[in-house]
Amino acid sequence: MVLLKLKCTPERRKAVVAVTLSTSSPTCSLSTENPSAPFQIVVTLRLEQSTQPGRAVTIRRGGTAFAPSPEGGGLDTLALGTFGGLISTENPKKTINFGQWKPHYISLTEEPPSPNLKERENMHFLTIPADGTVQVCHDLPISRMFKYESSLTKDDVKPGE
Repeated sequence: MVLLKLKCTPERRKAVVAVTLSTSSPTCSLSTENPSAPFQIVVTLRLEQSTQPGRAVTIRRGGTAFAPSPEGGGLDTLALGTFGGLISTENPKKTINFGQWKPHYISLTEEPPSPNLKERENMHFLTIPADGTVQVCHDLPISRMFKYESSLTKDDVKPGE
């Protein structure tokens, strides 16, 4: 996965982050859920290159696959279209959509936003260590997996797909 600003020339690039996407288990049972070990999508980030070796890098993660899902409901990170969905190994036309919502956030205050990004609402940051990895996990219980899917149910999925 390459995450670059459109006009970021190689000489302006400050860091390269390697992103790996995996799951908590190679299989997911649709017949029984295990609340103590939920099926998860796992995003792993590793600092591959930096103009300042030995120093951690902090990124803004709002609106990306690295953002935490809000507690207490609302649209989770998966519903914002950060992953798309699942594709069948048997029939690539058979997919489970996680959602493609694009919310527009407004501010109801007349005060200008704080120049300190940490004080702004809905700002989330993630620090990637210089010599390690950081993981972001998104729970994907069966009830959530089919929440925004309009044409398939768990009964439409065969074992092994």
